[in-house]
Amino acid sequence: MTIEAMGTGLKTRLATIAQLGSNIWAPNEIEAKAPSVFPFAIILQGAVTYHNTFANAIIVQFRAIILFGLAHQPSSLNRLIDYTERSGGQSVYAAIDADKTLGGAADFAVVNSNTGTGSTFYAGQNYLSTEFAIECQEA
Repeated sequence: MTIEAMGTGLKTRLATIAQLGSNIWAPNEIEAKAPSVFPFAIILQGAVTYHNTFANAIIVQFRAIILFGLAHQPSSLNRLIDYTERSGGQSVYAAIDADKTLGGAADFAVVNSNTGTGSTFYAGQNYLSTEFAIECQEA
């Protein structure tokens, strides 16, 4: 298992959310252009912990940022809440919880938190967004 494989596995799980589908960039696919379809997800690699306590494991923190539209389009906020629920077809939590191994790319993955409503500046634009902290572990 590699960090890149975990990021790709995370992308695969998020792609099960019908409205996201293929509108996702994994950590090795980030482009410097503005997305044209919403909602859109960007997965970023965060901190990596090596040699976790009592094991030769790594823990990788990923940030999954979902963009809902340009910041001057407040109607985009109406779509955000469904992604933050613990269950349902648009739930990020439920998508990860349904396969905590990310298709075999990790030993365990869990959604730790969500930032709520926010904004993300990307490729010269300000977007309404929300961010999920997702922890992946390899033993």
